[in-house]
Amino acid sequence: MLHVILLLMTAIFENSLIIKDILLSFVKQTFHAIIGIEQIYKIFLKLFKQINQFFKIKILYINTGNKLGII
Repeated sequence: MLHVILLLMTAIFENSLIIKDILLSFVKQTFHAIIGIEQIYKIFLKLFKQINQFFKIKILYINTGNKLGII
């Protein structure tokens, strides 16, 4: 009887380790996904800043008649 109980406890412990590994893997993947989203956000932010700067230069060119468009 004790042998069966020990086998059951071992099986439960091994399953809990497997579940722990699955949860840990999920948390790591979620963390990496969040970091990836943050990197994409930073790239788009830089892109939009450059686009905004481009349009500011174009508007300045139209308003001032400056041939270079940059002051």
